[in-house]
Amino acid sequence: GNTGITAKQFKENPIFDRIRFQGSKMGKASKIAQNFRMIANIFNQRAKDGSFAGRSNKLMLEILNEDTSSTSGENSFEEGMKSEEAITYFVGFEGNKLRPLKKALTAKWNWDETTAELTIKKFNPLKHLDWLEEAEAVHMAIAYANWDYKNSSFGRFQRKKFTRWNLL
Repeated sequence: GNTGITAKQFKENPIFDRIRFQGSKMGKASKIAQNFRMIANIFNQRAKDGSFAGRSNKLMLEILNEDTSSTSGENSFEEGMKSEEAITYFVGFEGNKLRPLKKALTAKWNWDETTAELTIKKFNPLKHLDWLEEAEAVHMAIAYANWDYKNSSFGRFQRKKFTRWNLL
C-alpha cells in the first residue's frame, strides 16, 4: 500500500508548515542566486570549483534571513539587503574557492570602488603569484557589475583585463 502522504495533506496539515516555509525560502534564495551567478558567468565557467552554485545559494539564504520583519517563509531579499550586516556578506565572497585571490596573489593590493581600479605596488609576478606548479602562465582579470537584484538583472558589465604573465 501507499504509506506516504498526499500533496493535499502536505499542503493543508499544519505539521508541515515549517517545511513549506523553509522550502519557499530556499526556492527564493536559489532563484536570486541564479541571477547573481550570471554576473560573472564567464569567469566561473573556467573555474574547477563545483561548489559555487551552492555557496551562492547559501549567501542569498543568509541575506533572506536578515529580513526579520517578515514571517518565516515570507522573507524578502530586498528587506534583507537593508541590513548593514547583509552588505558585508559580499565582501570576500570568492567565485573560485579552490584558488581564492588571497591565496593566489600574495602582494598587497587595493581595490578602489569609485574608480574601479586595482592597484598593486611593485608587482613582481614570480614573487607575488602563488600558483599551481603546472601553470605556465597566469591571466588576471576583474569583473564588476551593477546588480539590480530587485529586477533580477545586472547593469553594465565591466571587465578589467590585465596582462598575461609567463611563469617559466
